[in-house]
Amino acid sequence: MSEVEGQLSLFGDADESVDGGLVDPATTGPASGEAADTADDRTPASSVEPEADQDPPVADAEETAAELAAEPASAVEGVDGGADVAEPSGEDVEPTAEASEEARPALRASTAADDHAMILTDTGSYLPSGAYLAGPVDDINKLTRLIDWMMNRKGLVPKGSAPQVWLVGTGILESLGWYVAADELEFETPAEARAMVLAELAPRIQNSMAPLMSQGWEIRGEPGDRIHLTRNLGNGRRMVDLILEGYAWAISSRAKDLGILGAGDDLPEGSMAEAAEIGRRIAWSVEHLGVLPGPTATRTAADIFDQIMQSRRGSTSRGRGKSSDAGKTRGAVIDTAGPVPMLDGQLHGEIEPRTWWARTLDADDLAGVDRVISIDQRASYLASAGSDSFGWGRPDHVAIGADRRAREEKTPYGLWRVTLPAGNSIALPEKLPLPHPHMKYDSIVTTWVTSVSLEALTSPVADGGAGLDLDDLELDEAWVWPNQGRALEAWATRLRKARAVAVESGDTVMKGHVGNIYKRYIGRMLNPDQWQASNKQHHHQPVWRATIMASSRQRSRRAAMALADKTGRWPFQAFADALTYVAGPDDELADMSPYLGKLVFEKGAPLTEKQISTLASASDVNVLRTLVGEILGGDIDEDERE
Repeated sequence: MSEVEGQLSLFGDADESVDGGLVDPATTGPASGEAADTADDRTPASSVEPEADQDPPVADAEETAAELAAEPASAVEGVDGGADVAEPSGEDVEPTAEASEEARPALRASTAADDHAMILTDTGSYLPSGAYLAGPVDDINKLTRLIDWMMNRKGLVPKGSAPQVWLVGTGILESLGWYVAADELEFETPAEARAMVLAELAPRIQNSMAPLMSQGWEIRGEPGDRIHLTRNLGNGRRMVDLILEGYAWAISSRAKDLGILGAGDDLPEGSMAEAAEIGRRIAWSVEHLGVLPGPTATRTAADIFDQIMQSRRGSTSRGRGKSSDAGKTRGAVIDTAGPVPMLDGQLHGEIEPRTWWARTLDADDLAGVDRVISIDQRASYLASAGSDSFGWGRPDHVAIGADRRAREEKTPYGLWRVTLPAGNSIALPEKLPLPHPHMKYDSIVTTWVTSVSLEALTSPVADGGAGLDLDDLELDEAWVWPNQGRALEAWATRLRKARAVAVESGDTVMKGHVGNIYKRYIGRMLNPDQWQASNKQHHHQPVWRATIMASSRQRSRRAAMALADKTGRWPFQAFADALTYVAGPDDELADMSPYLGKLVFEKGAPLTEKQISTLASASDVNVLRTLVGEILGGDIDEDERE
């Protein structure tokens, strides 16, 4: 940000420039301890294998620069009025020239986020790239002036969400009077400790904010690990989030709930090393995801989606008062929720639940085997999100003639009330789960299914389907959406490209973060409680989630049928889209192609003769699951599965 760099004389010696940083240049690669992915996970730019007869896209897969740059309306309300703000004086911020060499090592990350965030430690103030700004911010007055100084020079502008000021380490929290020593509190459980710390922290923050309040800033919501500040200026409103990294643990004990702070391995020890790695992750997010990292991976996913939607509405250039018509009316704009309509015989639970299935092994399964392996789709939810068709708008209830709608040349996007025949009444492979999780072996079931499942049920058995006719399903009712298309294609494309960058560079931390983003967002489409804010309700899309689940499941069934035809091997366990096999030395079960959605090796272990005998004698699927879990070294966390 050249404008900021040119004004550093305000902080001290005019000859000083933004050439300091957080770590030595020798450490500018991926974080220590990160290993490159195996060759079969190196995803090319076009990573979803094209399939025949896909719906036309809602918008081009390649996003325009306008889509990447536009911000959601929730990030900034109005346009900055250009009002003058106070600048820091020598007594407010320590001069750059007096900073120690320890506080000013070299650049670490890209400069992509330098207009949008700052990082503060007990040694100084930095841009996410690692560039040194000024000395320690050890009271609220200095914090106020630093924020104003940055904003007055078009720094700290939104990028998908409000701009961010990260306070890293406990030293700066102590300086501001915001440090609560958890080890001095009396508590019995971690949850109680978190509640006690936040209860003590909030009033400390409130009581210290007088200097900010005197400058027109207001605290929105209850302060905790994040403090959301807003200020009205002229015809607009400025926002900034203060992020207290030292209290992230007080929000959740689960790393996956902590956004970039919970991505990959633990952060390095020491506030400077921590700040450097956090800065790298912030810059990576802005550069490759187009948004600042949200407090959770789910929020980051929502911000990406909202940014794309905003670009399609047309936007006003933030902070400059210039109208931009780039991206207007380009693609569908999704701004309303898509709850499940009132279904006759309302389902309990999900429309398209995960597969959870196992069978015992017979002599044919165990002939010539020497290993057990689990294969799982590469980023299956992301593959489906980018290629599936979704519906939006108010669905029409089709009480009469639903079967006629289902026979249209292209099946409309909808929910269909069908009667599934008993599994034992039709010719299906005995060594695969039934084609739909609601189907039963010995009785008929009337239920609702998505269009993806309707097509799967009527597809040939050799393609993973059930080989049924529409007449066999007794289809008698439907809900059909008026609009349909690849509503998530641009969103999925951005995440796919970011994932490819992480894979190619061996950045396992950010690869894991991208995985958390799409998996957790799609998982939370189901629950309206996750999206209660008025400007977030459109993220409640349970039927979209059901479509993705059905699509991923059907892709695994299709692949399992192809593998059975090629190798004679059948899976004996299935969870969601992952399959477990016993195999021989010449059985090639994993797919070596680079596309998303392909079944790739997940984990495996050799089998001894004793283990093979034990597997053969297991007459109960629960016993078998336990044995296989022990052989493979335990199962994978359910959140890691797709």
